[in-house]
Amino acid sequence: MKRTENRVSYGRHRKATLEVKPRQTEKLNDPRFGLQNLLECLFHESRSIHLVHVAEKILLHVKTNSGLEAKDWRKFLELNPDLTYSNYQSALQKLRSIGLLRREHRRYRLSPDFSTFLNNASGCWTRFLSP
Repeated sequence: MKRTENRVSYGRHRKATLEVKPRQTEKLNDPRFGLQNLLECLFHESRSIHLVHVAEKILLHVKTNSGLEAKDWRKFLELNPDLTYSNYQSALQKLRSIGLLRREHRRYRLSPDFSTFLNNASGCWTRFLSP
């Protein structure tokens, strides 16, 4: 990751879209489904909505185990026999693109990049709203 002025470069340019649902605060704050509802906003395209449960399993595993070694994908799939390698890779790449995961030293870890971006976007909009 290189910082240039106020921009952050990640080497590869990844893009992701977010389906914004402004009046969904209650759903996102629901402790039973908050993460799942957030992931539904991130995996909203019809071709990737089925990856929500895959992404959730990956994130929970990474959080519980303080990361996931990139080489341990077979072990992860053995622990989750309902997942395919293709779905695992697709969800993993999307999570990285969005900024929820970061690969450092051949290990996937949770990343603050997504929340940092949203906080900065929120601040930008708040400043615009001010008289």
